[in-house]
Amino acid sequence: MIRFFLIILSLSLSNQIFSQTDRSLVRKGNREYNENQFNKAEVLYKKSLLKTPTLAQANYNLGNTYYKQKRYDKSIEQYQKVLANTKDKKLGAQTYHNLGNSYLERYKSENDQQKKSQFIDNSIQAYKNSLLNSPKDKDTKYNLSYALALKKLLQQQKQQQQKQQQNQKQQKQQEKPKQEKKQELTKEEAEKLLQAIRAQENNVQERLNKKEDKDKVKIEKEW
Repeated sequence: MIRFFLIILSLSLSNQIFSQTDRSLVRKGNREYNENQFNKAEVLYKKSLLKTPTLAQANYNLGNTYYKQKRYDKSIEQYQKVLANTKDKKLGAQTYHNLGNSYLERYKSENDQQKKSQFIDNSIQAYKNSLLNSPKDKDTKYNLSYALALKKLLQQQKQQQQKQQQNQKQQKQQEKPKQEKKQELTKEEAEKLLQAIRAQENNVQERLNKKEDKDKVKIEKEW
């Protein structure tokens, strides 16, 4: 579940004061967001940030619009900006929660095993950080347990793949001596094979000689 942060919520923003225009843009962005018009909401939040780049609500909700558009790399980047510019525990808890969700989605869409492992680890850490700010949050606890279960599954798959690779390697090593053994001949077998080849060559040569003799006779009789 993505957490949405409304401008009307009470926040400690280091006594930050923003203009009526900024608040108006954020409110308009919120309305567009609630109507699932995430592209329009994104534009409005960005406009407000041009005037006040550190505006926490606009930065946070902009991250949510990226998430809703499935632009998870952008949402991760945006949530990290929020965390770097706020000391508010409630906002921090919600931002870490959504950051964990973003990493979780990147885990699901990634095929590279090493990257998948990194994304799930980042997701778990984000949920843990969220719980440090809001220890009783049930949604974050649930998401954390889900991410931990995925990590365990990923580790089991990795172990299974390693076991399969090891079994295949051992099987190849066992088959190799057998193949080499088939190719090797004893001295006696080699001698018999050589004699058979020579006998076959002699037999062929005799037949060729006879054919040449017949051809000569045939040629001589043609007049």
